[in-house]
Amino acid sequence: MPRDGLVPNVCAFPASDPSVASPPDRGGISSFTPTGAYRRVNLLFVSHCPPWPLETGNTQRVYHLLDGMTRRHDVTLVTLAPDSNGDESGRDVLDRCRRVIEVPFSSCRWRARNRFELLRWLLASRYPRLVHQWDSPVLRRVLAQLRRTERFDAVWVERFYTAEAVRRAGFDGRIFVDLDDLESVALARRLEQAPFGAGALVERLELAKIRLYERALPRRFWRLGVCKEEDRSRFGSAMDRVSVIPNGTRVFPPPDRGAERSGELLFVGQLEYGPNVDAIRYFHTEILPRLEGMVGTVRFVVVGRGGGPEILGLHDGDRCVVASSVPDLAPWFETAAVVVVPIRLGSGTRLKVLDGLSRGKAVVSTSVGAEGLDVRPGVDLEVADDADTFARTCARLLADPEARARLGRAGRERVIEKYRWDSVAETVEGVLAT
Repeated sequence: MPRDGLVPNVCAFPASDPSVASPPDRGGISSFTPTGAYRRVNLLFVSHCPPWPLETGNTQRVYHLLDGMTRRHDVTLVTLAPDSNGDESGRDVLDRCRRVIEVPFSSCRWRARNRFELLRWLLASRYPRLVHQWDSPVLRRVLAQLRRTERFDAVWVERFYTAEAVRRAGFDGRIFVDLDDLESVALARRLEQAPFGAGALVERLELAKIRLYERALPRRFWRLGVCKEEDRSRFGSAMDRVSVIPNGTRVFPPPDRGAERSGELLFVGQLEYGPNVDAIRYFHTEILPRLEGMVGTVRFVVVGRGGGPEILGLHDGDRCVVASSVPDLAPWFETAAVVVVPIRLGSGTRLKVLDGLSRGKAVVSTSVGAEGLDVRPGVDLEVADDADTFARTCARLLADPEARARLGRAGRERVIEKYRWDSVAETVEGVLAT
């Protein structure tokens, strides 16, 4: 599998390569007529993030989608990626790709050059600001070269702002856009928590633009994917062109109940991601003091990648432990008595809920944290939406090992039945065969 390194303004492959197909006559996408059973096809997978390291929901989803596709099809991966990263977890899937091209994140624009350009993005452009921020001239050149030199049966794209780069490179036809998070939902929830001011007014104008843009997506692309049925219903009369591609989970070994530490509560997530930062602060500030008043000594353990002073500064080694960039999550899950997901912001579905349940742990989540998942409150997990109820629910479970075990067993059975990644791969195959 050729892996192409790429730096700005340098093409990662020869301008003329006799080993690839002749230039296509239909926007880089061939006429693909699927039959009943899947057949091996040539796919272009374009992502806003690489399938490594396996420490965030985004990278895990990309990894497992790619894993399923590369076992059945010839896949060329083009991904935005860090300029350097020493963590290799997740890179094994690259060896099954026909070709991999990495475009550095630093090639994206990220910020407007000046206030006038920012105003133009907001007022004169029909595209949301995210499209401008994630625009990479290098990525567009790479995609345009691929369109001229290869024939793909379909293009799979992660996120709408990456899909716009695919369109601008000249691709047309069978372009599937995976919207695992609806940006309008995430921004609306963030604005609900934010004080109103001049900045909030600009963000509300941006929210209106994103909503209009998302509603038009079914007319701009062949098909769309979302994580849950609630998001699919937002597209109204166009929902027949939107498929539910749920998040999934691995099947983990059953937990060792004897390894659980009394009073230990675990939160797992990327420690710089806004909704996770809000959840950690909410639990530490509002829920933890209430819980301590009910049961006495407890320990709130936060594990994830990265983290700024706002989160890392919570670590005191006793009441709150923050562990950043740990090599293996398994030991942390083993000792946790309860997994907490006090998420209030964001959109999509949460892999942290699925992974906690698949590991057989008792999970307490907000409704937002568990939304879109076919799990039963009170049977597979517990749901609590205010600080008092969340603290009382955690206190009850901490005091009752049998209730924790019962909840953990039911939740594990549920997600293994409904959310295995190999089942998600079959759903993807059904979409590609339509």
